[in-house]
Amino acid sequence: PCKLVVISLQTYSYIPANSKPINMKAKSKKELANMAGVSVDTLREWCKPYQKELQRMGMVPGMRILPPRIVMFLVEKFCIDVED
Repeated sequence: PCKLVVISLQTYSYIPANSKPINMKAKSKKELANMAGVSVDTLREWCKPYQKELQRMGMVPGMRILPPRIVMFLVEKFCIDVED
């Protein structure tokens, strides 16, 4: 249960249960994979079941920089720890 707060088109914030708000910015797939402790290939495999949903959010094949809304989605889906 998180509360999503849109700050701007470049930054999203969400509030994890019993925690302070976290600002989310665009990240590369490599940055996100590193945060999750996996390779980019593994991150790509994890994303396959959510491909249609990610496409609706604006993700296209070959995209290297993920917008904040997609980063937020993946962080929540895969329980990736995010620091400010």
